[in-house]
Order: sequence, then C-alpha cells, then structure tokens
Amino acid sequence: MNENAVAEKDQSPPIQSASPLPFSVGRYLRQFAVRVVVYLGMYFLIAFATIGPFFWDWFAATHVGGPRWIAKFYAPLVWLCDHIDWLSWLVNTYVDWWIR
Repeated sequence: MNENAVAEKDQSPPIQSASPLPFSVGRYLRQFAVRVVVYLGMYFLIAFATIGPFFWDWFAATHVGGPRWIAKFYAPLVWLCDHIDWLSWLVNTYVDWWIR
C-alpha cells in the first residue's frame, strides 16, 4: 500500500511558479492601445457629427463668452482642422450644409 502512495506522488504534475502579475503586460498594452484608438475614433466621429448643429453654440463659446465646455469639447477638432487641409475643407462643407 505504501508503494502505491509513493507512485501516485511521483506522477503529480510539477508546481509552476506563480507570476508576480495576475495579467500579461503585453496583452494589457495591446488592449489599452486598441481602446485608445477606438475611444479617440468615437470622440472625433461624435465631434464631427455634432459640429454642424452646434456651430452657433461653438461660435458663441469661442468668441462671445458662451459655455466653456463647448469650446473645450471641440478644441481637438479645431486643432486638427488647422493642421489638415482636407479635414478642414470637409468640416467647413459640413458646417455650411447645416447653417445654410
């Protein structure tokens, strides 16, 4: 009977050392990068879609003293339009469609 108990102990799987982190850093960084890209894409899609109907609110926020949160919300889109000519043309065409 002792021989069976010794034989069973020898066949047990080896104990693996536990990782100090409960997750893979590489996998976390990939997921984080994907989330950043998705969230930025969603932000710019929402900002682009709403700049047309909210143009006069944005104009009041930047030039007349309206709500500052509107100016801050659209600031990245304005910065991109200042640096990318075709995006500026696209946004201006879209805004013109809404305000005419």
